[in-house]
Amino acid sequence: LRAAKQLKLRDVEEATGKTVSNAYLSQLENGHISSPHPNILYALSEVYGVPYEALMEKAGYIRPGGAPSVATFA
Repeated sequence: LRAAKQLKLRDVEEATGKTVSNAYLSQLENGHISSPHPNILYALSEVYGVPYEALMEKAGYIRPGGAPSVATFA
């Protein structure tokens, strides 16, 4: 999503009010972080202009169709 918007890591960091650091985003994009906090996903959804629920689904917090996954409550 970041590349499609032609944003640099630092652009995202600034757009999120430093909620998402460029180092954290790099780790997320490279698969070093597999379960980002929902607050991070919300901030990214705002910057990327995509539904929050879509990022929550991609991260495994909700199943397709909006049903919460078991992991959400663990």
